[in-house]
Amino acid sequence: KMREVRWLWEPSESMTDVYVRDIIQHGSPVVINTGAYQYKDSSGSVKTMPGVGGELAEDTMKGLSYTIWADVKRYGASWEAEGKRVLMFFDEVSHIAHEYGGRDVITEVVNEGRSFGCGMYAATQNVDRLEPGIAKQMFNMPGKAFFSQSSQENVEVVMSEIGGDSVYSRKNVHDLPRGTAISTVKTRDGSVGAFTLHAPYAPEWKNYLVEHGTTKDAAVAYISDHVKEDGDAW
Repeated sequence: KMREVRWLWEPSESMTDVYVRDIIQHGSPVVINTGAYQYKDSSGSVKTMPGVGGELAEDTMKGLSYTIWADVKRYGASWEAEGKRVLMFFDEVSHIAHEYGGRDVITEVVNEGRSFGCGMYAATQNVDRLEPGIAKQMFNMPGKAFFSQSSQENVEVVMSEIGGDSVYSRKNVHDLPRGTAISTVKTRDGSVGAFTLHAPYAPEWKNYLVEHGTTKDAAVAYISDHVKEDGDAW
């Protein structure tokens, strides 16, 4: 069931103390935004809360990602056996890729996360602009999805990753439509060759979730509505 959204930090004088152990154990999605955001006050007027500086925001996310993973290891030793999952989503991997005391959070989650019921999804807009060490961390992830790439440098990076013997061309990578990606996945049985992945457009997917109540029912309805007569999803 979809849980009620609860704001833990409100733009007011009264603040709620929230610990990382609370974030990873209470079972509902938590969104942490260190940038500016808008909200409506009691009169309905739109207000803008300024974000913190870029350097401080990045340092905050690096420290937070490290602390979340440290607490997952502290409290999650039995989560895999219990079927409990904690997934971390980061919209820009360069903001969290770092080492504390010689330990790299991304690599540790990829290598050890399953034992603690923990997984990570991380994205970046420009693979070719990542530092070599950070790019290596990204490509070590077992599952990857490459959306349309505008620069030739990024196109070449994708082609190198999916392999020159794949069915995809450089033009395919450059001209992918919105919501469509080329994906590769590693499983226990080995690597799965590059395949086409379709991601629902967020506003449309939200409507399906609201209408059907559960992720499974929404997915079944969405696929049914977007499959052509020849069996190919859009």
